[in-house]
Amino acid sequence: MSRMTGRWILPRQREFDLPYVKRTYSTNSKSLEKDGWVDSVIDRIDLIYNPHQLLGNNPGDKEYEVYTHCKLVMQIQCFGGANSRFYLNKDNGTSYSWRDTSVVQTLDCFHELGDKYKEYAEKWQAKNDSIMAGPSSPFSKQDRRLLWGSYGDWDLGKQEVWEYYYEDADKYQKLGRARGKADPNGTFTASLFAVSAIETKGA
Repeated sequence: MSRMTGRWILPRQREFDLPYVKRTYSTNSKSLEKDGWVDSVIDRIDLIYNPHQLLGNNPGDKEYEVYTHCKLVMQIQCFGGANSRFYLNKDNGTSYSWRDTSVVQTLDCFHELGDKYKEYAEKWQAKNDSIMAGPSSPFSKQDRRLLWGSYGDWDLGKQEVWEYYYEDADKYQKLGRARGKADPNGTFTASLFAVSAIETKGA
């Protein structure tokens, strides 16, 4: 049975045996088509999947090099917004954030070994960052990240970092007080990617 189960999923750690630069973006937008997100994400995917990037030898920002040396794994999932069980079960005692999510997109850029190829992937993702989150973004006006799709600075002790993952200070501090009671000395804290413990008087 264990061998059979292994066939239901990938027989390796990831889709390609290559290093990668990951990104996952979340939004609660209900106007993605009108705002032009579909065309925006297709343009980004096209740089890696469309052979015309190589055949046309587009000099641009050496964008054709991304097609030649990078591979893409992507997932786009609809969540349903306010009508989803994810949203309706928001008071079930768990701390999942961004319950009003309508769409999540993951764009993981794998690249050949070497600093030059890593730079191609990082530049491709940096451009995605500027498109997929921000005041003028066709996808999300706010940078909303998911714990399982984390990237960038992982120090959740910094407000400018935890604000990507938690909606507000009340929620973050509530979790911090719970940690302060359960693990005040950080015994079970493996890394900085964890809510900071807040000491509670009388705990």
